Amino acid sequence: MKMWEFILRRLLAAIPVLFGVIVLIFFVTHVAPSDPVKLYAGIKAPPATLEAIRQQLHLNDPIPVQFWYYLTSLAQGNLGYSLSQRISVNTGIELFMPSTLGLVILAIAWSTPVGILLGMLSATRMNRLGDILSRTVAYIGLSFPSFLLAVILQLVFAVNLHLLPLTGLLDPSLTAPPRITGFYPLDSLLTGNLTDFASSSLHLVLPVFALGFTGFALVLRMARSSMLEILSSPFVKALRAKGVPEKIIVRRYAFRAAMGPTLTIVGLSFGSLLGGTVFIEEIFGMAGFSYWVYQAIIGFDYNVVVAYTFIISLAYVLASILVDAAYAWIEPRIRFSEEGTG
Repeated sequence: MKMWEFILRRLLAAIPVLFGVIVLIFFVTHVAPSDPVKLYAGIKAPPATLEAIRQQLHLNDPIPVQFWYYLTSLAQGNLGYSLSQRISVNTGIELFMPSTLGLVILAIAWSTPVGILLGMLSATRMNRLGDILSRTVAYIGLSFPSFLLAVILQLVFAVNLHLLPLTGLLDPSLTAPPRITGFYPLDSLLTGNLTDFASSSLHLVLPVFALGFTGFALVLRMARSSMLEILSSPFVKALRAKGVPEKIIVRRYAFRAAMGPTLTIVGLSFGSLLGGTVFIEEIFGMAGFSYWVYQAIIGFDYNVVVAYTFIISLAYVLASILVDAAYAWIEPRIRFSEEGTG
């Protein structure tokens, strides 16, 4: 089976899942006893104005009819209107998503390779000092909430040592770079503004580390346990009996075999990080996607909540497909076995 066929099958299998998520979250949010129109128009708005808005947004129609209107708009790429921000949901995603997405990608970019490396080294040096230290760091990462770690990092590196900025995306004395992607470091780099690039990068150090630390601990533990399981397997014992050097066993055989569970954890981490940055964005003063959705939930902004759930579900699905594709590339027997089963 070719790689594109392998990915296409995964995409087709994910369509019913995404549709089911949309149906569930739409009906759950719309049966809640709330009236977002009053929050949008104001408490003192006359009844005629409220009724006109409800008619315009089809909020007086039965919920199945509202759902049909939503599906029709969704098929056209329109995610609806945000009553809390008074903009379209598409515009809100364009404004708020880049900073959150960049934050998540950078968090995974450092936590994944460092976690895999330390996990592998820890497994090959089991019960030694390095292994004990790695496990201790992993336990701390799993037991420490990201928001608590964020506050501690602020106190140490921003308040006491004055090494890194406390909050914000850019130094107040600087002007934001022209908007290209919406992510300050990338926009400043594309426009050749190295001053903005250095400042925006420094502002991201603490939130990126705080957000990625839990994922780093998960990857470390999974990589270590997977490697230990492979190193104690019969085929590795057979390789040792044949005189194959330990370095070759670890790099050529055990590493590839241990990547499956580890990559699965990385894929799941992407969706959870994308949906769980609200505390990080609030603590570090970053007006991102998760914080916007938090405000929308408080204001019973249905369309934003449905779009948010759909995007997070889509992120999980795409990350899972990428993980499957990466694992199939590392271990081609997966594709061949699936083809034989089919």
